[in-house]
Amino acid sequence: MNLIYHKLYVEVLTGDTLPFFAGSMLRGAFGPALKQTVCINPSYKCQDCFAANSCLFYQFYEKANHQHDYRFEVELKPRIFAFSLLLFNNAATKLPYILSALHHMLTHVGLGPNKKCYESFTIFCNDILIYNGGSYDMGQIQLQEFTYVPLEEEFVLRFVTPLRIKSQNEFLKTAPTLTQLLFSIKNRYEELSGGSRTKLGYEPSYHQRFARTSFLDLARYSSRQESKLGIGGIMGEIGYSGVDEESRRILRLGELIGVGKQTVFGLGKIKIEEHK
Repeated sequence: MNLIYHKLYVEVLTGDTLPFFAGSMLRGAFGPALKQTVCINPSYKCQDCFAANSCLFYQFYEKANHQHDYRFEVELKPRIFAFSLLLFNNAATKLPYILSALHHMLTHVGLGPNKKCYESFTIFCNDILIYNGGSYDMGQIQLQEFTYVPLEEEFVLRFVTPLRIKSQNEFLKTAPTLTQLLFSIKNRYEELSGGSRTKLGYEPSYHQRFARTSFLDLARYSSRQESKLGIGGIMGEIGYSGVDEESRRILRLGELIGVGKQTVFGLGKIKIEEHK
């Protein structure tokens, strides 16, 4: 599994609070900030643009039937004003443009219904502080490559943000099978790598010890469609034992790239906890 990435972590130094689910707000604000940063078309329109194939905004927001090679990562009802942005493969090689757009989003575009801007914030890249006011320090930054961190055969898989995963063309509202989770992760990886959807290729070995899940109903407002759209999904946790190594490897990858639909907004974040 070859995957390169950067993980940006942004913390805004403010007494303000983020909404219960901030993913859609962040992606909505990042869009215009990115376009204002990278657009070179005098018409400022994406349709029939001469630079579309090389435009980061077009790839992130406008290109149809295209796997997003980035995702915001948020907590539900966060205690602090912070979020992460993960960049994969080609997007990870565009780090300077992404940082410029993030800075522009916070200082000029603004967040929330009042478009509030912020001047005091820190940015980490792969756990290294690169911005604390003033100039950016990128001297120690290197592209990261996914490596499998060994995982015991028994663990608990926790859904940190709603999981939207389909079965027979309908979103599940009950606990998914491990096979469904693995299939979703593998497909996302293949699409990020430029491949196509394939079968899992093997029969997972595992025992499900318990499943404590529920469906959390969430919605976001789409300014493009001028309506509310459902983004609810499965929350909770599932306990496993006797999980084969290949499945554990894929689940570790899922911690990085997310699981299910609309991971770009921060949905489908999973966390694996051992010895519970």
